[in-house]
Amino acid sequence: DPERPIKAYDQAAATLNLLRALASGGYADLHNVHQWTLDFLAGSPAGARYQQYADRISEALAFMRACGVTSDAAPSLEGVDFFTSHEALHLPFEEALTRIDS
Repeated sequence: DPERPIKAYDQAAATLNLLRALASGGYADLHNVHQWTLDFLAGSPAGARYQQYADRISEALAFMRACGVTSDAAPSLEGVDFFTSHEALHLPFEEALTRIDS
């Protein structure tokens, strides 16, 4: 079915676009990630076991903020780099669709 590779490409492109938006749009900000950790610990039976680590991270983030290291001052805190891979089932077709972000 010749439509399958096209549909697979469309789905993969949509997924990568979503990941790219989440990774660079502030959603992956270090402070957000830490808040997710705190939320998880609050609702987890194992939360007490890891609370000391979360407290140390909170202290480190507070220290960074006191030193002026914020997401505004250090944009690298707002996002992450990510790498993906897949099966590469039809190399000539996929090579034509390759793009390099730099």
